[in-house]
Amino acid sequence: MKTVRVCGVTDPGAVRTENQDMLLLGRVVKNTGYMEMAFGEDDDFMVRYGFLAAVADGLGGHASGQLAARIALRGVDQQFYGAEKNGQWPPTLAALRQGGDRGNFMVRQVSEAKPEHAGMGCVIAGVCLLGAEYVVYHAGDSRVCRFRRGALRQLTEDDTVVGMAVREGQLTPAQASSSKMRHLVTNGIGTASFTLHISEPQTARSGDVLLVSSDGLHDVVSMEDTERVLAEKAPLLERADRLKNLALDGGGPDNISVVLVEYSGGEPEPDMEP
Repeated sequence: MKTVRVCGVTDPGAVRTENQDMLLLGRVVKNTGYMEMAFGEDDDFMVRYGFLAAVADGLGGHASGQLAARIALRGVDQQFYGAEKNGQWPPTLAALRQGGDRGNFMVRQVSEAKPEHAGMGCVIAGVCLLGAEYVVYHAGDSRVCRFRRGALRQLTEDDTVVGMAVREGQLTPAQASSSKMRHLVTNGIGTASFTLHISEPQTARSGDVLLVSSDGLHDVVSMEDTERVLAEKAPLLERADRLKNLALDGGGPDNISVVLVEYSGGEPEPDMEP
């Protein structure tokens, strides 16, 4: 049986005074400090309901962005955990999509009702765990990556103007990373055209680490440095904190959020490519 360890850390960064990032870990929504937990892949709560871990990065000014991120994750949480899934993916995926829609509806409702919060929204990325399997979901430029056998692979595609340009061959990844338009998102919670991208279920292997991050991490810390930290033998929370500190050492221009999910134990994995 695999053991699943989950942790999250978030920090306002070195420049901004407010933290517009929010973490969802299980049923806890927070934007200060850290949290960690561990459970077996056959944990009764996870099999019965599923388990969500997510980062939401607020848009639309300090107060509005933070509020949008909190409302969105609360909406996702309430909808997702409102129904039992009994280890089955069809009801789990339906609940996840309905959760994204509810979060979007709640943010838009506040945005339209209160002029001081007009236009607020957030981007979101996360993983949904169900036994030894998981799906990746996102909308915007927060990311989910998988670290396996020393290599980090991005599992999401940025919903940004430059991300679209890269996919269409108009920009190289290096050009996109330095573009002044790299933060112009094309999809997010709080918009009429919101779409939650959800992957097909994937089976976790022992040793896999899933990384969910806001752009305050992946815009500052390189893939190579991230791989080096995740390969360390240190406890999971120490590695998450190390990634956060690397972003701070790089100037910390934005809020920084890191969620790590690590699978360990169980039967030896087959000798396959990453």
